[in-house]
Order: sequence, then structure tokens, then C-alpha cells
Amino acid sequence: MSKRKSNYEDISFNYLNEEWEASSSCIHDNHRVSRFDRRAWRTKETKACVRCLAKISEGRCSFDINDIAKPFRNLALDFWSLVDIKDPDECWIWHGEQDKNGRGIVRWKRPFSFSNRIPAARAAFWLAWGDIGTSFTIARECGNKDCVNPLHLRGVGCGHLLMPQSMEKFNTVFAARRLKFQTQGHREENEERLRTIARKPPILDESKSDLWIGEGTVDGLDE
Repeated sequence: MSKRKSNYEDISFNYLNEEWEASSSCIHDNHRVSRFDRRAWRTKETKACVRCLAKISEGRCSFDINDIAKPFRNLALDFWSLVDIKDPDECWIWHGEQDKNGRGIVRWKRPFSFSNRIPAARAAFWLAWGDIGTSFTIARECGNKDCVNPLHLRGVGCGHLLMPQSMEKFNTVFAARRLKFQTQGHREENEERLRTIARKPPILDESKSDLWIGEGTVDGLDE
């Protein structure tokens, strides 16, 4: 696996210094406030999930659909079904909707903004690394604007260390192949709907609050 530089400025980030509040649910499983409370602990300023920030700062990444909370798994399957999933060293190209500037977007409703159009790279980062809220920037280490490979993405300023030694190549190769297998059946079963999603125009009907996939809305997603 190619070596990528770490952002040493991120190492000093400490989410424990932030003020927290119980807020919208997180897409990652077991990030609830309690067994009976589906909300997640989030930072007041950036609305980032505190448990996700801990996960990211420790360099933990997951491609497994089963690590996504059940209400969000179809959302994750739809997203990855529109991605050309390859080996971890390669770019994963987004084949879904694009805006007028040719940048990949998804239509996910989040509670912290009036917009429900989110960059595809940010959505990929949320699904694999964690929910970083509204303030942190996503940078592509590969420089490919169409790439949504989570291992090529970096959360600038959120303590994100790319490819720590604990993340071995064997594990990431296996994880990528498992994700490709997990989405294969979903893609075949929903081919026509996914084609419709990919062709959606960039003009959005603001009177509708539905997600770009499925029915209803999902809380806890940020741009």
C-alpha cells in the first residue's frame, strides 16, 4: 500500500475538550446515548458524533455494512452500490449523481442544514470513518475528484491519522472485497431504482424532505 503523509496538526485535536449535548442519532451502530435513547452525544459547535471522533482519532475505519445502525443500512447499501469498489490502493469511482460542476453528490437529509445535497466524498467518509458534523473539511490524498475510497480521504482538523500501522493491508483488502460482496446482491435487486437515482437532476424540490434513497428522512447526516 502506498505510503501517505499524516497531518501532524491533527494529532493535537482533543474532542474531550469540546462541549457535548445529546442530539440527532448517528448512522453508526452502538453510538446511542443509551439503550432506550437513539440520540448520540455530539459536540455543540460542530455537531460531530463524539464516539465517531474517538474512532477517527484512533485510526479505526470500517467498510462493514453491519457496523451501520439498522435504520441506515439500506442508505449505505445504496451509496456503495453506486461506487466502483476496488482494492484499497486504488481509487473508487463514484457513479451516482453529479452537480453542474461534475462533483459527486448524494441527497441525504441532515438536521443541521437547510441543504440536503452532500458531497459524495463526505458521505463515504461518514460511512467508513465516522460522522464529523458540519465544520471539518474532507481532503482527497489521491487528488482524484471522482474518488470516494475512504482510505484516500482525510478529515482535516478532526484528529484523523491516515493509515496507522494497526491498519494492515491484508485487513483492508479483505474489508474492501467484503463490501463489494455485500453490495452485489443489493445492486442486482435494485438496479432500476439505482439507475434513476444516478440520473437525478441537480435542481432540488425544496418542498420535499425525502432522502435521495428510500422513504422518509434520516437524522444525523451532515454535509
